[in-house]
Amino acid sequence: MLNNMDSSLLAGGDWYSRTFKNVPIGARVFAYIPSIGYVGAGVTTSQAVPFEESKIYGLRDLEGTYTHSNGEPEYILPVKWIRTFQEKDGFYLRGMFASQHSACKLREGKTLKLLNAKFGIVD
Repeated sequence: MLNNMDSSLLAGGDWYSRTFKNVPIGARVFAYIPSIGYVGAGVTTSQAVPFEESKIYGLRDLEGTYTHSNGEPEYILPVKWIRTFQEKDGFYLRGMFASQHSACKLREGKTLKLLNAKFGIVD
């Protein structure tokens, strides 16, 4: 219930970005959209940085707020995408691993095997 939730979760901030900050450079990542599926595979090119300190900040006319209501910055994780799919083509099969965390270590063998095949990744 909403009353029992930690108020920091409602404001955003470190709870959401902490996991991004722990992803090393050169890590393979898979992008997952809840209720859609996996839509991208790539490799991180840098550590997570506050959006307003990133290379892309100011390059485009973007509308949005890049600071959470509690004053903490929004972070991004730079990725070189190996392959991506449109949302309508998101990939998910019953039983595959998925997490609601911004980033997590994917260790589940069946899911890794399916994702590597779908995205054309050879280890």
